[in-house]
Amino acid sequence: MEWRVCWHGPFHAGALRDLVWILDLIGILSWLALLIAVVLLVVWLARRIGSEPIGTPSKRARDILDERYARGEITREQYLEMRRDLEHSG
Repeated sequence: MEWRVCWHGPFHAGALRDLVWILDLIGILSWLALLIAVVLLVVWLARRIGSEPIGTPSKRARDILDERYARGEITREQYLEMRRDLEHSG
């Protein structure tokens, strides 16, 4: 009968299996985080691009025109003409 002495240092088979499992988990979580970041970026861009309908004057331009008329910088006729231009542009 032969007796063998086995030394299980820090790199025995069980430890390597655990290390590989942990590295696989880190890899999967990294890809998942990247995928979530890409999805969030696409959603953010879609909301930003889609926030103003195409073909309509921007609300900001109309607000500026309203403010100018309210301050008396333009006459009623100028205001109505510019408002018509804004509504028909695009």
